[in-house]
Formats: sequence, structure tokens, C-alpha cells
Amino acid sequence: MKLRFQQSGGFAGLVRGCELLVADLPPHLSSLVKELVKTGSAEPAAGGPMRDGLMFELWIEAPSKKVTMTMPDTAIPPRLTPLLEYLKMQSRPQAPI
Repeated sequence: MKLRFQQSGGFAGLVRGCELLVADLPPHLSSLVKELVKTGSAEPAAGGPMRDGLMFELWIEAPSKKVTMTMPDTAIPPRLTPLLEYLKMQSRPQAPI
């Protein structure tokens, strides 16, 4: 499985992202991604986009299914926080998709 991540927005409107194999993630994060593929999404937290806020996008490509999630930084489900923090550390500047 492949996982693509993109962070965009903020005051400067910068775009950062990365693409990783799910097998290369730490075990607890790999399990979370596999669970997201089974359920198809994550429960959003309360909140919505804010001016100059960040947006996060996840694309998970499994052999039989593709899952896409988009969420503002004000509505990140708590269980996704460790995954997003890890992906932010792996990210590099990118051109917008």
C-alpha cells in the first residue's frame, strides 16, 4: 500500500508533502492506516476551515481500494494526530497537486 500526504494553506500558502509505503511506517501507524482503509474514513473532529488555516490531505492506495481524506487543522480526529505529526516530519516542499 502507498500513502501520500499533503499539507497546504497557512499564512504563506506553502505546500509540503510526502509519499511513503505503508510497510515503512512504524507498526502503530501502519495499523492505523490499514484500519482507515477498512473503514474508508476517520470521524472528523468538531471544527471547520479557518482563514489562513492548514489543510491536510491523505491518499491511501490499497490493492483493492483507494481512500482520500481532506481535513482542516481545526477538525483533525484525535486518533489521526500521531500519523499526521509523523507525516509532517517526513514532508518536503512541493508543488501543489
